[in-house]
Amino acid sequence: MCRCFFVAPRFAHPRFAGFRFSLLVSSIILLLTSVPIEAAQVKLAWNANTEPTLAGYKVYYGVSSGNYTSVVDAGLKTKCVVSGLKEGKTYYFAATAYDRSRNESDFSKEISYTVPSGDAAGGGAPIATGMTLSTRSGVEIEGVLKGVDPDGDPLSFQIVRSAGKGRVILKNASTGSFLYTPATGAKGSDSFAFKVSDGKSCSNVATVNITVGKPVKVYCEAERGELVSPAVRVKNEMASGGRYVRIPGAKANVVGKAAVSGVAEFKFNAPYSGYYFVLVRLMCARAGENRFRVFMDYGEEFEWTTAVGGEGGWIWDRVREGDSGEPHAFYLQKGEHVFAIQQGMQVLNIDNLLVSTQPDIIPSTLYEDGEDGGIEGWEVVDLTPKGAEITNIYDSGRQSRVVQLSGSGMKNAFRLRSEDYSKWSNASRFVLEWSMSFDDSFVVAVDVETDQGYRSLRYSPVNRDPLGEGKIVQFGLGKRAADGAWRTFVRDLQADLERAQPGLKILKVNGFTVRGSGKVDDISLKDAA
Repeated sequence: MCRCFFVAPRFAHPRFAGFRFSLLVSSIILLLTSVPIEAAQVKLAWNANTEPTLAGYKVYYGVSSGNYTSVVDAGLKTKCVVSGLKEGKTYYFAATAYDRSRNESDFSKEISYTVPSGDAAGGGAPIATGMTLSTRSGVEIEGVLKGVDPDGDPLSFQIVRSAGKGRVILKNASTGSFLYTPATGAKGSDSFAFKVSDGKSCSNVATVNITVGKPVKVYCEAERGELVSPAVRVKNEMASGGRYVRIPGAKANVVGKAAVSGVAEFKFNAPYSGYYFVLVRLMCARAGENRFRVFMDYGEEFEWTTAVGGEGGWIWDRVREGDSGEPHAFYLQKGEHVFAIQQGMQVLNIDNLLVSTQPDIIPSTLYEDGEDGGIEGWEVVDLTPKGAEITNIYDSGRQSRVVQLSGSGMKNAFRLRSEDYSKWSNASRFVLEWSMSFDDSFVVAVDVETDQGYRSLRYSPVNRDPLGEGKIVQFGLGKRAADGAWRTFVRDLQADLERAQPGLKILKVNGFTVRGSGKVDDISLKDAA
């Protein structure tokens, strides 16, 4: 409730001619109280007059200045309550005094008052309350924002600050239901903020704090899967469980499970609902028809071109769709699922599977991915003939930016080092991964420093490994490596060097050089798997 006092001077009504009439309506002012208003009221009060002829007071009011449409006769009381006012409206008040003969004075000085909303008038603004939640990297979490209103008014929630390491979606503004999904690879502390409104006023801003833990990792030993001939289990001391699964190449591509040929099925349980990635420890010797059909629950299916690791080279590769270098994300509900790989045109050896909410489990150092639009660290190192150039372009097939090397075929060479053109000098990561699209001859040379001096490990599109005992060691990637298709290669440099020159140890990897014209992308050094 509000209390009003009006302040007015002594006044005389012109109708009182012939005698002296004067009244004083004094100290009429407006005061707010802390009592909640119901049905929008205002209380007016004033000091009493002392004239013996005083008979009472009247309070006039309306919604425009000087135009009073309502009146309250307070009698001899020095206060009154004006009810039925509308929230948000401004009212104008003036008072008069009258004597026993009903003679009435002029209006006092006018005052105005705007009736506030129920909350501002004491009904209470809504209150938002924060919370603390936890999830795992890549695992979405649902929740309900907390808010109350003292008046019981309907509430509407609003996100006022987005999460920094993920995405939050307000699913229902009336209930506060939300969905938070950590960004790929995100972990650590994250938060977002919200407030709530009852349509009259807004609450405080509250924070939802989220701890994003380690990613989910579900391992599947390949030999424990269900196999359909000609897929077989093979003993091998280099395999993680002592055996691996070998899927021989077929004479023609087979389609669908109905072909019942060369299928390996792996069952696993997803502990949470969310997006998962499938990583496979495999061996695929050379580029060729290394394209296999994969299935998730025999519903979602596509063709996966595996990375190429060389003879005896076990590598971890992410299941990808098409030519894109990005791993495929499978949305899985909590519970049991089946991942299957079907026979293709080339031999595929599988040692282990990892289903994880993290797209890559192996720490790496990235030297080039093209997405920054630049070519820092690249230089032409064989300038003859002239005209060789390095550009950053968008490749529609790969659906990303890549680095294009243009020159006179094998006559020009291009080198990638650090952004300041110094050697990489990487003394801890000796597994090289890169993607390329070349339709002609090329040589990829990797400069390494060993305990016996300089060595150049060179990779070209041939079907054999020439090796070598000197400073140059040569390996074949397969003739199909130069067919223009995007292909990914993963080479364990230490294992390659050991095959050619047993006993030598790599101390540092210093750079990546390409002789030939084509496109490259996603060049990195990784820890050994």
